[in-house]
Amino acid sequence: MATRKSIWIPIGILVILAGVLGSFIQAGAETLRIKISSYNTQVEVIQVGDTEGHIIMPHTRRGLAFLENGDVATYTCWATADLIKRKGPADG
Repeated sequence: MATRKSIWIPIGILVILAGVLGSFIQAGAETLRIKISSYNTQVEVIQVGDTEGHIIMPHTRRGLAFLENGDVATYTCWATADLIKRKGPADG
């Protein structure tokens, strides 16, 4: 008698899990075009010292992203420029 009841416990758990996990709706990927309006909020110039004019410039830009479906989102971009004599990327 005890074994009959103990068989129903895992079956009941599986039925509940199947109901819960099966009820989730899958989200599909969507590609949207955006336009970004941003400005520099932090720019730093650091001399490297290994070559004349070699600098790195970490900077942060913040602003708004306007999606083609009408949504608006905040935008943050962190980047670093590695330049020699302010002409272009350093070869490394």
